[in-house]
Amino acid sequence: MSLQQIDQIISILNKQSKPYDWVMQEFAKVEELKNFDLDLETFELLGLGLTLNKDNIFTLKTRTTKIKDEIFCIVDIESTGGVSKGEILEIGAVKIQNSKEIGRFQS
Repeated sequence: MSLQQIDQIISILNKQSKPYDWVMQEFAKVEELKNFDLDLETFELLGLGLTLNKDNIFTLKTRTTKIKDEIFCIVDIESTGGVSKGEILEIGAVKIQNSKEIGRFQS
């Protein structure tokens, strides 16, 4: 149920910006988020890019950012393949923005 709740909130924010109180009340209804102090940093860590303007209105960053300016992270995980006893052998990630590599990680 909670994933559906979050999807519904995101769907609404995708169409229009909402006041701070509305956003906080809606996310407070999600059982899995009740123990979190919800703020911009927490939303960012959850993968939900929001901006809060001077009028206390939340806007979904993807509504105002051109796709070429978005940052994407491509991750490659190599493992032994076993579901229950598999081990991660190596992790690699590349950050891309505007068709250019802006960061890289590998273990």
